[in-house]
Amino acid sequence: MIIQLICILIFLSTIPTTALSRLIELSNSQMENIVAQAGITIGISNYKTYRYFKYIGYEDTDTNGTIFLKDIELMETLNTGNVDTNGDNLQSGVIIDVFQNPDSIPMVSYIADDFDHKFSLHTADIDFCNTSIGSLDIDEFHPYSERYYATGHSDGVDFQYNLGLEMTNLDYKYQNNPANTPPYKSLHIDKLYLVNSFTDNPNDDPTDPSTWIGKGQFQFGDLNPYGSSNYTPATFDVGVDPDTNLAQMVISLPMKGSIRISDLRVGDNDFGPIAIDGINVHHMVIRLIP
Repeated sequence: MIIQLICILIFLSTIPTTALSRLIELSNSQMENIVAQAGITIGISNYKTYRYFKYIGYEDTDTNGTIFLKDIELMETLNTGNVDTNGDNLQSGVIIDVFQNPDSIPMVSYIADDFDHKFSLHTADIDFCNTSIGSLDIDEFHPYSERYYATGHSDGVDFQYNLGLEMTNLDYKYQNNPANTPPYKSLHIDKLYLVNSFTDNPNDDPTDPSTWIGKGQFQFGDLNPYGSSNYTPATFDVGVDPDTNLAQMVISLPMKGSIRISDLRVGDNDFGPIAIDGINVHHMVIRLIP
């Protein structure tokens, strides 16, 4: 969705500006109604799409290993500016702004506190190195509240990403065998939540999903945008690994929040509800070398 918004901004920048840039004299009464503002606010109502891809694939050119997702269907809906998804009794649109935090660090912000964005994904077959390993269904993946802040450093990006997320269902089916009942095994996740915490509810019971009321946003990195925390960013860097002289991507992901799953089933095993509360990862580095 961020890419789509950027495309809209690029389109708007190409509109002929002859009439838009013409100086017009305003009366005193008109001037009294003008207030200086900064940034862009975007509202979207009843956006719906359906997309089909024959396949999306990745090939390792060194080993010729491949992975393909085949017969992909993606259904998406979006509303913002006319809904209250985070429960604060406000209906805010997407706000894009540039500002300095209290540490005098310039950054760009993308704030979508009320972001009713849902999409469902179905892929009929996952092909790994010419072997079918199953199919995947995701129903109502719903990031309903998001904030993204970013700034640069010498060779990469510092960022903070907050989100409130619900997912209704994930079903990965594998080991298809028509002779069995059911004719496959599956990894099934029912109702996944990423939030700041659940403990604001005095009746919260981690073993009883009917009592779960999530509050706030799960957070990756901290750019101290409003002066209430410390500057401990998530980072993204691209460069050369000095040990192997190969190109690499390095991602640092400090994070905090809570993750809960109403029910987890793997094959014939039902693990029931899962609650991981009070996550606080101070240091985690992911290094990717092709």
